[in-house]
Amino acid sequence: MIDSPRFVLVAGATGLLGRHVVHELRRRGARVRVLSRRPSAEVRAASSGSAGDGIEAVRGDVLDPASLKGSCDGVDAVISCVGASLDLYAWKDRLSYSRVDAGGNLALVEAARAAGVPRFAYVSVFATPAIEQTAYVRAHREVERALVAAPLTVRIVRPTGFFGFLDEFVRMARRGLAPIVGDGSARTNPIAEADLGAFVAGAFDDDESMIEVGGPDVLSRAEIARLAAAAVGRKVRVVHSPPAAWHAGSRLLARLQPRLSELLEFAAIVSTTTAIAPQRGRRRLEDHFRETARSA
Repeated sequence: MIDSPRFVLVAGATGLLGRHVVHELRRRGARVRVLSRRPSAEVRAASSGSAGDGIEAVRGDVLDPASLKGSCDGVDAVISCVGASLDLYAWKDRLSYSRVDAGGNLALVEAARAAGVPRFAYVSVFATPAIEQTAYVRAHREVERALVAAPLTVRIVRPTGFFGFLDEFVRMARRGLAPIVGDGSARTNPIAEADLGAFVAGAFDDDESMIEVGGPDVLSRAEIARLAAAAVGRKVRVVHSPPAAWHAGSRLLARLQPRLSELLEFAAIVSTTTAIAPQRGRRRLEDHFRETARSA
């Protein structure tokens, strides 16, 4: 175990996970520098109500390495939650996961190295051998290899899927539908963003350089759909789609929409493959679904 960092640059701070990381770092008493393309006021408003003393904002874009100059100066750790969206509705963004997740994070690693930052924590992804073959996971593994080779104290956190990525089940349940890729038997243990944020913020409290984390409940995709239906209080019609159709769509879109193509590939494989990480989270998916249903 090493001392917790006292001044941390957080990249990807306004995303589903990043705002929880910022909140947890502030709770621990660390100063936080937020890296974002957004103006300072917007960044702070998006950071889980953590605005105020102890947070500063710096403008920068990981896809523009020149803009990162000076962003890491003076900090004693960098935490990256940077990653392209896994939201099917974000189809207008054509940048591939290799370009964003790998290219952007590699630029940030280099900026940290050039600034003499001693520690770097990276949010990667938990995967089985089958899922490892997807473009999405390959992009993350490229960053991991670069970090291991860098002169940095590294923590790599590999979570299963976030709760927020499963909110589509609630949206579809409201329409009376339960869409499932394949037969719905593949199991996983998704983790709450708040739980994961605490693990990421405290990554340097752990002696292990590779930290794999999942939620407390192991659920099949069919069980996840049933939890969503219960949360909205209505019966749903289960609609199964064959993985082959998703793979075919991925191939057709490879040139026109690289991001969507890679997302369809990832969704087809991850939805039909059992992937269970160590059960370290506390929050339960059924409670999250109920809160999501009430807040909509």
